[in-house]
Amino acid sequence: MNYFHWLLIHVPAIRAADAWVDPSVPAVLPRHSDHLGVPRPVSFAPAVMEESLSGVTRPLRSLAPGAYRARRLFRFTVDEPQQAEGIRCAPWWEALLALESSLRARDGEAVESADRLFVSRRGARRRLLAAEDDPDFLAVLEELGYQSPSLAGCGLAAQSRIFRGARRVVGPHGSGLANLLFCAPGAAVLELNVTVDGERGPRTHFRRLAERRGLAYAELRIDPSATSGARLAAEIRRWSEAQA
Repeated sequence: MNYFHWLLIHVPAIRAADAWVDPSVPAVLPRHSDHLGVPRPVSFAPAVMEESLSGVTRPLRSLAPGAYRARRLFRFTVDEPQQAEGIRCAPWWEALLALESSLRARDGEAVESADRLFVSRRGARRRLLAAEDDPDFLAVLEELGYQSPSLAGCGLAAQSRIFRGARRVVGPHGSGLANLLFCAPGAAVLELNVTVDGERGPRTHFRRLAERRGLAYAELRIDPSATSGARLAAEIRRWSEAQA
């Protein structure tokens, strides 16, 4: 399970479940994610799970991978083709807004970054952006005022503070963009979508999230075999200057 699925799909399901399921029924939390039959740890800091469920009164149980028998099982989630639509579901969205508001109230509107963010995927297992190893590309980001704070190991509150003050966010499609939930309405986001064989899959998750949050969304499709670091830097510069 990655950060996107946990924050935008499972957390609102647990928080919204009180409307349909007796609050005494425990919520089962994963210790591991299962990818192609191979168990592996959830791919985000343990503090994220704890902070995202703060205030939930329903009993929480963490189960190791295995087979279990339940008398009744309630499963509130959204399957892959409908994940983007889940963001538009009223109970889901209300639960996400309540989480965002609680973090903002607790932190007193605190921010931890500049107003321009580049969300790096360096160190990720896939959807890597080759340009991140290009010194000229990185120099342009620095010239334009973009910071790229490390999100690995960050708790939920820390990530919310990083994105709360951002007015421009640029990054490749990936879990880090789930933090658009914490951007203030009116911020602008440029999603870099890597194409495969000239076509992009139906990945509209972050466009839907941006629309719901009141962000100005734009997408740049990238052919990894034909897009140099210099060309990508020029596109980001053009987009950034258009936001001024």
